[in-house]
Amino acid sequence: MKYLLIFLFIFFNTQNGITCDPLGLTGFLPENDLYIHPDNKSLEGVTEEEFNQSLQRVDSIYSPIFSQKGLHLNLIKDWKNGTVNAYAKKKGRTRIVHMFGGLARFPGMTKEVIELVACHEIGHHIGGTPKRKRLFFFNTWATNEGQADYFATLKCMRRLYQDQDISAVFNDEQIPLKVKNLCQSQFTHKHDQAICLLSAKAGAIMAIGIAKIKKSKVTPDFFTPDSRKVRRTFNSHPAAQCRLDTYFAGALCDRDYREDVASYSKHTLCSTKQGDTLGIRPRCWFRPKRF
Repeated sequence: MKYLLIFLFIFFNTQNGITCDPLGLTGFLPENDLYIHPDNKSLEGVTEEEFNQSLQRVDSIYSPIFSQKGLHLNLIKDWKNGTVNAYAKKKGRTRIVHMFGGLARFPGMTKEVIELVACHEIGHHIGGTPKRKRLFFFNTWATNEGQADYFATLKCMRRLYQDQDISAVFNDEQIPLKVKNLCQSQFTHKHDQAICLLSAKAGAIMAIGIAKIKKSKVTPDFFTPDSRKVRRTFNSHPAAQCRLDTYFAGALCDRDYREDVASYSKHTLCSTKQGDTLGIRPRCWFRPKRF
C-alpha cells in the first residue's frame, strides 16, 4: 500500500501538477520565501496597469494559438498575491499560467521581463522537446526549464513584438555593443534586430534577479558564458548564467517565430547539425544526441 500511494502521488503530479520542477513543486524561480505585498511602495518594479496590460496582450495573442491545438489557455493575473514567482499547470485540456504580482514588484522588473516570464510558462505547455524527465514509464507533460527559456526568446517574445514600435532600444546604453553587433549580424531587418536586443536585455535582467534571489556571488553577464557541459540534458532550473546564455541564444536564433517547436521539426530551431554557430541551445543544460 505504501508504494502504491507513492506511485499514485508521482503519477498525478506528472499528469496535472504545477511545474517548474520534475514533481511540480516549484515555479519559474528557485524556491524562495519572498513575499512583496501590493502596498509596499519602497520597491521599484512594474505597476499594476503595466502588469495587467502586458499579460492581457500575451493572453490575446496566445489564446487563439492554444485554441487551434484544442486547448484552453487560462492566464491568471494575480496582482494582489505577493509571491515572487510564476507557475504553469495542466488541468485536463486547460493550460494554466499563473503570474503573481510579487514578481512584478521585485526590484528591477520591467514589463518586458514579465512578458518573458509569461513566455517561459507558455513554453512549458507548447515549447517542444526536451520534455521533463520521465517518471517510471510515463512521460511528463511539461517542456523542461532550459527549453522553456529558449522558447521564450526564440518564439514567444518575437511573436509579442511583431507589431510594436521598439526602435528606441537601439539607443539603450545598458545593452553592450557586443550584444548589439551580434543581433545586427544575425538579422537583416531592423525590427528583428530590435526584438533580439529587447529580448536579450529582458533575459539579462531576469538572470540577474535570479542570481540575487539565490544570493550568488557571481553576477550573470553576456561576456562570461557558462563553460560547463552536461553529460545528459538537465531538466531542472539551470544556473543564472546558464539561463542568460539560453535567453540570448534564443534571441539570436534566426528561425521563423511562426513555426511550431512542438512539431519536432529540426528546422524550427538552431543547431550544430544544421551548421549554426550562434543561437544554439547551451551545453550548460542541453546535451544533443548527436553533434
